[in-house]
Amino acid sequence: MKKFFFVILFIAAFGMGAHAQVEDATIEADQIRYWIGEGENQAILIVNWCNPEIALAWGYRFDGEDVTVENMMDEIAGADVRFSYEGGGGVINDIFYQDENHTLSLTGSYWMYNLNGVMANFGYSDQLLTSGDVVKWGDDGCAIVDWDNWSYTWTTEIVPVSDPNASTQNEDATISTDQIQYWVGEGQYNAVMIVSWCEPEVAFAWGYRFQTISTTVETMLSDIAAADPRFAYAISGGFLTDITYQDEQYDLSIAPDYIVYNHNGGSAGGVESETISTGDYIKFGGYGCAQMDENWVSTWSTEVLPVAPIETEDTTVIIDTTIFDGIVGTEGCQGIFCEDPAILGWATNCVLERGLQDITVPNLWASFGSESDAVGAATTSTATHVVSLGDAGAAILTFDMPITNGDGYDFAVFENALNDVFLELAFVEVSSDGVNYVRFPAVSNTQAETQVDNAGTLDATDIHNLAGKYRVGWGVPFDLEELADNELIDINNVTHVKVIDVIGSIDPTVASRDCRNHIINDPYPTNFASSGFDLSGVCVLNGWHPGQVGINDYSTPQLSVYPNPCRNVIVVESEDNEVVTLFDVQGRMMLRQTASAPLTTLNVQEFPAGIYFVQCGTKTAKVVKRD
Repeated sequence: MKKFFFVILFIAAFGMGAHAQVEDATIEADQIRYWIGEGENQAILIVNWCNPEIALAWGYRFDGEDVTVENMMDEIAGADVRFSYEGGGGVINDIFYQDENHTLSLTGSYWMYNLNGVMANFGYSDQLLTSGDVVKWGDDGCAIVDWDNWSYTWTTEIVPVSDPNASTQNEDATISTDQIQYWVGEGQYNAVMIVSWCEPEVAFAWGYRFQTISTTVETMLSDIAAADPRFAYAISGGFLTDITYQDEQYDLSIAPDYIVYNHNGGSAGGVESETISTGDYIKFGGYGCAQMDENWVSTWSTEVLPVAPIETEDTTVIIDTTIFDGIVGTEGCQGIFCEDPAILGWATNCVLERGLQDITVPNLWASFGSESDAVGAATTSTATHVVSLGDAGAAILTFDMPITNGDGYDFAVFENALNDVFLELAFVEVSSDGVNYVRFPAVSNTQAETQVDNAGTLDATDIHNLAGKYRVGWGVPFDLEELADNELIDINNVTHVKVIDVIGSIDPTVASRDCRNHIINDPYPTNFASSGFDLSGVCVLNGWHPGQVGINDYSTPQLSVYPNPCRNVIVVESEDNEVVTLFDVQGRMMLRQTASAPLTTLNVQEFPAGIYFVQCGTKTAKVVKRD
């Protein structure tokens, strides 16, 4: 019998005291030099040999939820001829690594492994991987074993293996995320952008945060340029043609030189199509000072410096002294009660992007509630019908009825605050197409000098256009008229509402900011399963519902359309520049175009037979389409 099982039998019979807690040596994803596989998820494989004392690490990328540790090891062994292993029955017998400098092996035992620093629960052929996992193998002869907690750790410093397929191993200068001083954007995902200028020899780095699991390089460039007036760029044919940076000290440009770039130190495509995921590094530079290998991979050796944040007025000073409406029951409170008869309906669908329990702690996500808990009517209960978003998490709500800009407030967002002072806040954005979102201008006059902890309190009179300022059962209302001048939104046809958790930390590297760039301070950290904003519902106060009311029930003027019934086209009486929108019976927008006077023609030939509704300005009409 192998020695591993002798040890287990000994422990079972006689027990063993726990060792002191020790730190398991690990390595960050941005230090990995050799990535194998493709996909949006990533994991790290580490093998710790005892004789000689050395530990090596590989990176692994994958898609899907059914990828195992065995799949990872098989793909790494298939890609890296230096690495191999033998196993069966869910356990490993031998692990080998050989290159010009090393001949390493673990042989003659069932080798132990841990997952994220804790003993793995399953054999390697059954253990599923999730993004961010670190799998570490090693010999118990050099492990520190805590049998009471069934964990073992290895303290050997870990070395990332190099890519054996790269003929020229140029060292690409980089920077770690904890050195970044200026972060642009919001969200639980992050990337780093570096620009290396040749004359003078200097390289700058920005941090970038985003809300979706992946985004494009062009989006990152656009958001950084919008936030930092010192930085600008130009694109032609999907490729960069100019990059500039100007402040009191520097006047830098890469033009008309060829601008090349790498993605995590490897090759990259056009900036409009190249997608980035969390932890990625994008590096641009002039062709003239790049080191280029035969695979057309560019590297720059210039030391990378973090860009300093833009100097602004002291963000700890309250620059808006407006006193807003206060808590429920006080004079002038604008809260909407969840049983208000003015409510026309509630969100009917929710798509959730969970945030972290603590934005600074990776891979530990909020988990309380589900998407269905944000659908339907909010209640006065604090414990049910609630979904927790987590730090920077987001929920996108859709409705049976489009929300319209009517008299007064048009919709309201509900949270489950236990009382009038423990308030967890969220930004609110709206969209007419599910692609372009516009944020309500939020204001927080709460001081940003002392952190509000998870037992702290807020004053509702310091808060405006942020969901969560009232206690459970009362929603914060929003008026679409505030967004009337924004060309990205049709305030008479809002189909999506996005609720985004505010990261309440006053740490400027992670903090959320209001419309004046002032840090928003709310209870932080709320590092538990119900972290962040707890969404209980979104109600409609102004809207129309083609799926539930007949055309004769509308109080608005009726629209003239013909033929009705129709087969191929609908002709609408209209005026110049009005927006004509076609909805199906479920309230889904099928077609939208700008009208011309006196008639506008809608092509409906490809749509299935059924009942449709046409809206033009404030007028509506029901149309029957036949095959």
